[in-house]
Amino acid sequence: MDMSVAKKAAAIGLLTLSASSIFGAAAMASQPVSPRTTGPLAASTTGASFSGSYLFNAPGTNHGGFEFYGYLSDTSCSDGNNVKTEAAPEGYGFSSFYGTQCAKVHQDDYVYIGDQTYVSYAYWKVCRDRGTLYPDNCSATYRKNR
Repeated sequence: MDMSVAKKAAAIGLLTLSASSIFGAAAMASQPVSPRTTGPLAASTTGASFSGSYLFNAPGTNHGGFEFYGYLSDTSCSDGNNVKTEAAPEGYGFSSFYGTQCAKVHQDDYVYIGDQTYVSYAYWKVCRDRGTLYPDNCSATYRKNR
């Protein structure tokens, strides 16, 4: 009888050890998320420029998305082309956010991933939109991390 009690205690000890290992690993895998990360954001290319800031929203605010805000300018009004900014959350394609020809407009836009609590990083660039016949002129693509 003492032997079966010892076996049961050993089995319970192993189960406890396994459960704590599993749940401990899960707790370690979920890193704490920075509530808000901000910084300056500026870029230019032939015919377009942007000056402003970026923000990674806290989880639960704007889907934890990458937000950018500032002024987008058409710096070459005589070329007849529009201007835009493009942003892409981790693992997804670019979304375009258009300005106005021959004007300086305020932008406050964000991109996010619908099935995630927050975005870890995003790509961003400013472009002169040259229509369908010619390729756009774009600045370098910037990667911003949370």
